[in-house]
Amino acid sequence: MPYFQTAVEIAEPANSFGDLLSRWDFTDPLGLVVILFALTYTTGLVRLTLRTSSFPVEKRNVVAAYGGFASLFIALAGPFDGFATETFWLHMIQHLIISLVAAPLLLLSSPMAVYLWSLPETAREGAGELLNSKGAIRRVMDFLVMPRLTVPLFVGTLYLWHAPDLFS
Repeated sequence: MPYFQTAVEIAEPANSFGDLLSRWDFTDPLGLVVILFALTYTTGLVRLTLRTSSFPVEKRNVVAAYGGFASLFIALAGPFDGFATETFWLHMIQHLIISLVAAPLLLLSSPMAVYLWSLPETAREGAGELLNSKGAIRRVMDFLVMPRLTVPLFVGTLYLWHAPDLFS
């Protein structure tokens, strides 16, 4: 098989499922950002757990958070990304994982309280004022994630993005 080389090195196409699975990029900047967010979440979770006598967050929220981080990492630094520049269908799988798996899991996890506990105490107190249930940021965020708003925007964006008449 021919080996292509451009400004960014592109590897040979996958010849087997093993080739696909071996294509992980642990130096990918977006993958590293996902790891940073997961580590920050873990820091907040540990701090919050040490301050209480019982586990402070519902276990399903923690599972959803780490599931969201894992799916984002798989989509952005996993084997899909290694071949996404060569095969359109793998690129589209990335989009599906990000929009239909990672985003809902991260929203379901409600990670804001845990993230607040990853901050230093002074920053946590100031941010807590803005993010409590009556805070301005919280009210805006609650509005922006309402399914009545997000589902039509999501479907409309997909439709407009793929509407052939807009590209002719």
